[in-house]
Amino acid sequence: MEALIYLFSPIPGSAFKYSTAVMIFAVALIVIAIALIILIKIKNNNKALRKVYRNTPGHFIWMGISLIVLTASRTNAIPYLSMRFLLYIILLISVYLVGLNIYRLFTKYPEMKNVTKPKPKKEDNKKSYSTSKKK
Repeated sequence: MEALIYLFSPIPGSAFKYSTAVMIFAVALIVIAIALIILIKIKNNNKALRKVYRNTPGHFIWMGISLIVLTASRTNAIPYLSMRFLLYIILLISVYLVGLNIYRLFTKYPEMKNVTKPKPKKEDNKKSYSTSKKK
């Protein structure tokens, strides 16, 4: 019962030792998302990069913003929004997303890069398929 009261207390108190670390993690998520957006725009012809990391920047930005809002509400002791449960859930989801994208970097991206390599252009076979006049 103590654990439930600890997790779901609407006003957990403003003493939060890891607020700086969580804020740094949230800002790092947002910076990584912006860097990934820039990388995708620079390497526009890399279809594997666009396909594998299509939704990642948006997910990272929303997780970073959520962590900043929850940490700020926790340090300012805003009721219900500063619940430990919400902060822990968002932290777990963001760590899962970071791990998933690291997994994609080492497994899915190389596979997709090999599949989506540009194929050498062949000469047009228009002459072999077109109708020609009889001589």
